[in-house]
Amino acid sequence: MTEKPEKTRDCAAVNPADLLALRARRPADYPFISELSPIRAICADSRRVQPGDLFVAVRGQRVDGHQFIDDAIAAGAQLVVAEDDTAVSETAAAAMIIVENSRDALGLLAAAFHNHPQRELTTIGITGTNGKTTCSYLLEHALMKKGVRVGVIGTVEYRYRGRDGTRVSRPAVRTTPEPLVLYGLLREMADAGVTHLIMEVSSHALAQQRIGPLRFDYGLFTNLSQDHLDYHSDLDDYFQAKALLFDTHLKDDGCAVICRPHDDSHRWSKQLVALCEQRHIDVVTCGPGPSENLRLISSSTDSHGLTLTVVDSEKSRGSVRAPLIGNFNLANVQLVLTTLTAMGYSLDEACSLLEGAAGAPGRMEPVSLPGSGDARPTVLVDYAHTPDALSKALIAARDLTNGTLFVVCGCGGDRDRAKRSIMGAAAARLADVVIITDDNPRTEEPSLIRRQMLGGVSEAGVSIYSPDWLTTRAEGETGCVEIAGRAAAIAAAVHGAKEGDIVLIAGKGHERYQQLRGETIFFDDALWARQSVLSWNQTTVAEAAGGRVINKVRPVFFKAICTDSRRLSPGDLFVALRGESFDGHEFLAQAVLNGAAGLLVEESSRLPATEIPVIVVGDTLHALGDLANYRRRLVARMSGPVVVGITGSCGKTTVKEMTAAIFARRWPDQPDRPPGRVLKTSGNFNNLVGLPLSLLPIGAHHRAAVLEMGMNEAGEIARLTRIAEPDICCIVNVRPAHLEKLGSVAAVARAKAELFTNSGSDAIHIVNCDDDQVFGLAEGRVRQQIGFAVTKKGIERGALVYGTHWQPLGESGGRFVLTCGDESTEVELKVSGRHNMANGCAAAAIARAAGIDPVTIAAGLSDFRSPANRLRICRTSSGINVLNDSYNANPASMEAGLLTLAEIAGKRARSGLLGDMLELGDHAAALHEQVGRHAANHLDYLACVGEFAGAIRMGAIGAGMEAGRITVLGKKQDAEAWLARLVDEGSLSAGDWLLIKASRGIGLETVVDQLCERE
Repeated sequence: MTEKPEKTRDCAAVNPADLLALRARRPADYPFISELSPIRAICADSRRVQPGDLFVAVRGQRVDGHQFIDDAIAAGAQLVVAEDDTAVSETAAAAMIIVENSRDALGLLAAAFHNHPQRELTTIGITGTNGKTTCSYLLEHALMKKGVRVGVIGTVEYRYRGRDGTRVSRPAVRTTPEPLVLYGLLREMADAGVTHLIMEVSSHALAQQRIGPLRFDYGLFTNLSQDHLDYHSDLDDYFQAKALLFDTHLKDDGCAVICRPHDDSHRWSKQLVALCEQRHIDVVTCGPGPSENLRLISSSTDSHGLTLTVVDSEKSRGSVRAPLIGNFNLANVQLVLTTLTAMGYSLDEACSLLEGAAGAPGRMEPVSLPGSGDARPTVLVDYAHTPDALSKALIAARDLTNGTLFVVCGCGGDRDRAKRSIMGAAAARLADVVIITDDNPRTEEPSLIRRQMLGGVSEAGVSIYSPDWLTTRAEGETGCVEIAGRAAAIAAAVHGAKEGDIVLIAGKGHERYQQLRGETIFFDDALWARQSVLSWNQTTVAEAAGGRVINKVRPVFFKAICTDSRRLSPGDLFVALRGESFDGHEFLAQAVLNGAAGLLVEESSRLPATEIPVIVVGDTLHALGDLANYRRRLVARMSGPVVVGITGSCGKTTVKEMTAAIFARRWPDQPDRPPGRVLKTSGNFNNLVGLPLSLLPIGAHHRAAVLEMGMNEAGEIARLTRIAEPDICCIVNVRPAHLEKLGSVAAVARAKAELFTNSGSDAIHIVNCDDDQVFGLAEGRVRQQIGFAVTKKGIERGALVYGTHWQPLGESGGRFVLTCGDESTEVELKVSGRHNMANGCAAAAIARAAGIDPVTIAAGLSDFRSPANRLRICRTSSGINVLNDSYNANPASMEAGLLTLAEIAGKRARSGLLGDMLELGDHAAALHEQVGRHAANHLDYLACVGEFAGAIRMGAIGAGMEAGRITVLGKKQDAEAWLARLVDEGSLSAGDWLLIKASRGIGLETVVDQLCERE
């Protein structure tokens, strides 16, 4: 969310009269407050102080702000509020206000600085151990359904809607923020037209006077059970902190809404009612008791939600059906219904407003798992991190299944240690299979926390086994295992459960992080549960590949799929591929020795002696593609990432990288999102082996996959398309390439067209309107198409995306105007060459098909950096600039490289080392001559190497280049001596340029390594 600039308030807005027990000391020693400039901002952290700020010195649990008053004054604070000035140097030049309690003063100052926004809002505060967040979501749902403008501050996030209806949200750092954040947020909400504030209020915030002078119109109490006893001395102290919401922060004419369940919380709610009655505050209650203002008379719950019927004090009845799982949610719904009636809504209307309310994320939230060969268990994620909440969640889950109830749970570090054994015991009593793992260990040793929880498991009389027990346990056998690492624990639970079972993953709920050894990393329970479904075992491999399993042993889950025994890691599945010069079946024994957990083979007769599972198929290469397609389809049902397929004679790798850069802008790495959400082809993994290996890592966290598709002969693109099933298909161009097997450019076009022909009916085709071959392939196809172009002809053909006004920027790259439909924006590429404007437009068209806006597209293209050996610049020891384009070559890319060299070099001398272009068949000699003619137009000196060096030389001479300026090298290693000679004779000097380009098989990158110290 975009931060709004802080509003400058006059110092008078922070009126000392607003502060309790405020008095200035030693006015003669400090400037008069009346002479101060307007206060720019209030700070409680001396490191953030800027000139003109007001600094409040607050005493914390670990740090005392009074120790940093001098630092704040040195940074420019003109006014300091503190409890004493004993730590201030005599020379400090700032006004001071001494108060009895600087925490209290900070809240009062924050409210005054933001002009008391709470006075413009109807305020609803919710406290209690469990249920606060669910109640906040339910109440928000109901009020928004009525058209009320609502803002919410709570455990999951801080959110509201602007005047234009746009949702504004930021992650919650803590349930109740510090005063400076809180009142700034309240001012934002009030200015945006919010009328009602729903706020979760923690015991820490109340005890630490964090909410300042905020007083609520309605105070809600859910329940109270053991939690935070690392901070509060005991349960009574914990309750007294919660009670401050009603004793100090509820308006005199406010209303207390109190849940009175028939459980251990009843005594606390009873005390709270008595406190409110002493203050003569209106109290309304709910629960199953006959004296409640809103009484529960019947209820039912199942795996789809709950239904409850209530009656009010006027004997009116109302019923609600909501998709909330668990009996404990009955109390949450009752509390919100009671609040709505206290706000003036009739019971009928309150029930109608709550109908269908889904509650909070991460609260008994079902995790959708795609079905496949193995039936899936039901997985629930819940925030339960207290003994009471865990017990209620497990009881609710038990009611939903006759199968096995699994629970994955842990406890946080640096927190209430007493609850750890209690939670372990609760899990052991109520679940069939308990997996003790890590929650947020923070700075504690995770194994110590797990050990304390296991103590509770043992006290409950439940046996503790090794993790292998999960795969060998008998039907109905109960017990507990300890698994370090939350991801591994979740995977073990999902793998061990079957259809009809329930897996409850408790403790983190909505949280998308884990705090481990002082570091905060991304972690999402639901995401890991989905990812666990993607794990391969012998059953799913056989199903996906159409094979049969021999050596049937207990289920083994493979860590990865590997086709090279030399790179295999223990736990991998080894796929024995056959090639023209190798046969993976010859390395089966080596794969087993290296730790393979399974083998995928064509011939069972050649197996080494082993007990690991073996899957036999007819064709391992085809099976590899089938595995990738299986995975792609499973992830599509799970999270629906956009899959892009890119082919073309040249430029496809650059377009792939540009597209991935744009997608990375759209789905960047963020603290609250999984890293690496964009998958892309690595290196040149674009053939029948490489593409499946590139696609196989796709997971539940990916939002996009950008896949390059190469070929050598007809039919390959068709197979790759059927494997990848791309949502967006791009043919970058068609040029003379692979002519050795295909014979003609027309045949190349037909082979590339397989991408369009074999894609699904909903796939979007990206068409190069400048390229006659590609444009011809697209004509007449009844598909959604997006054209791109950089020429007048292409634009006139109806290209939606096009580039104009190319401006070269030398070594820095180039700039152009990108038009997407009706919107135009300037793009700056960090790579040279006019042809890259076309590549950028192709990537932009792909991004538009994926729904990405032009601003993000332009930013992503600016992020793009050329891959290795593609138009990379390095320098020799003599200062010659080397344009390294040695990755690959065909006639079109040769011409583009020469044009780029001319663009960058300007008036400097230009030389070129050009090698063979491979796979051109009978056309090779003529096409190399053509390259020679282009070289003559752009180079001052030319060196040729390879079988067709003579043809290049002939073409250059034919185009008018002097024979003395052309050198045919006997071998590529002679290039260093050739270049040295040109430098020695003065033909080239520091600042001049050399282009190095050939097909990958010629290996001119080794010449670059010779000439340049580093690239």
